[in-house]
Amino acid sequence: MKFKLLLIDMDGTCHTPGGGIIKSNIEPIKQAHDAGVIVVFATGRAPFAEINELEKHGFYQDGYYLAALNGSWIIDLKDQTTLEKNLISAQNVNSVINVIKTKQPDIDFFAYSEDPMENYIYNKGPLTLMEFEKKFIDRNSKLINIMDFENFKSCFKFLLRNSNENFHQEISKYDIEIHWEPGRTAEINRAGIHKGFAVNYFMKKFNINKDEIIAMGDGPNDVSMLKVVTHGVVPSNACDSAKANAFEISKYSYQEGFVGKIINKYIFNKGE
Repeated sequence: MKFKLLLIDMDGTCHTPGGGIIKSNIEPIKQAHDAGVIVVFATGRAPFAEINELEKHGFYQDGYYLAALNGSWIIDLKDQTTLEKNLISAQNVNSVINVIKTKQPDIDFFAYSEDPMENYIYNKGPLTLMEFEKKFIDRNSKLINIMDFENFKSCFKFLLRNSNENFHQEISKYDIEIHWEPGRTAEINRAGIHKGFAVNYFMKKFNINKDEIIAMGDGPNDVSMLKVVTHGVVPSNACDSAKANAFEISKYSYQEGFVGKIINKYIFNKGE
């Protein structure tokens, strides 16, 4: 079978968590692109962070795309133009934050605002969530404590740490989509916006069917795209929900260059 589209998650799949790309993945990705395969980096990260290393390794050219913040911001990397944005409305942002303020003060919270210079935070415990996400925003961006602010703007994505199913049910009425597995950080986008949405966007854009796609990811926010495609492949380090929805569970972890090995296996028939 000839594959026409690759969707590649970053953290824990192609990249180290919170870090750069695994070096052994770089050349296979480029070789697949040069062979005519469209490459989409589908990530929960913000789009233009230096640590993503997309410009550094030559991915800012025709045929490379980015579905950032779980598909809520779709970008053509050739000229970094926005193709589509889908945000949580300001009204629903304010409603969710009000629930946190009044009913769930033990949650750690980070929100990517529509304004890249204004992001929203709340840390009850250690600052680990905020410190992790700070890697992906402009160093001059304001980090606004939600307890000291009102009238929040529309947002691409929320992250919640120390949340639970009851709290998720409480906020689910506000037109949002929750990607979560117990013990992990919850990621929240506008309802209907997820990596599976990004898969469908590119299928329609390029007239590609689900059998002609390979999607690779490791986390709860990857489940939606693994469900859409026929060939969803996960690394050995993937979470339980990702493994449960995969076509194949690789014996290789992200540290071992899982992405490059899968490209060689399926695109170039070299085996793992």
